[in-house]
Amino acid sequence: TQQASVPEALAFLEREQLFGVGCGMIDILLLTSTLMTPGALIWTLDRRLGLLAERFGVGYRAARH
Repeated sequence: TQQASVPEALAFLEREQLFGVGCGMIDILLLTSTLMTPGALIWTLDRRLGLLAERFGVGYRAARH
């Protein structure tokens, strides 16, 4: 996977105006890195990170039986 730098994550945070959405810097770094990596998805139990991942089209959805 691609690893986002802190400056890249901060630029993403500012560009998308993600202040106050309840995600910390680690979450933003994970999201930015996922967006930089073709085909990568985020699989998380963290509700706020999951909502952001879905918003940007990188949220993993498990198949329901």
